[in-house]
Amino acid sequence: MGFIHFKTKNACEINSKLQYENKFITDLSDTKYLELCLNNIMDWRVNIDHLIPKLRSAWYAIRTLKQIMSQATLIMIYYAYFHS
Repeated sequence: MGFIHFKTKNACEINSKLQYENKFITDLSDTKYLELCLNNIMDWRVNIDHLIPKLRSAWYAIRTLKQIMSQATLIMIYYAYFHS
């Protein structure tokens, strides 16, 4: 269990320690929540770096299957990979 202390890039470092039922809760610099990668300075770079390989894989699958599948099937593949 942990928490994220969101801050700006230029913010001063604050040492905050949270305790619940005599257990310390760790301060996380980044986490993944509902397939969204979040970091403590609200930078989208972590999430983009996580998505790029998945999108490349999906694009490769569609490009490869384009020669042997119908357009309707390719549209279903698009919705399964990209749209979600």
